[in-house]
Amino acid sequence: MNFEPTDQDIVVNADELRAFASQLYQKADVPKVDADAVAHLQVETDLHGIHSHGTRALAGYVRGILGGRINPTPNLTITR
Repeated sequence: MNFEPTDQDIVVNADELRAFASQLYQKADVPKVDADAVAHLQVETDLHGIHSHGTRALAGYVRGILGGRINPTPNLTITR
């Protein structure tokens, strides 16, 4: 695989993208700790080349939160 950017690619600093994504989630009422976690995972996914599940989904998630289709503060319980 060739990971060198082409003339058509937009290269963004990962830390800056992480901060930007977290800020967007926080503006949509996602708690900071959760916003930071999701932003981190999405950027890491991008860095592993899986763009379909990375920050490419960011706008859709924020729209879902703002539209009431995604709960920004779920009360999750993990059981085994």
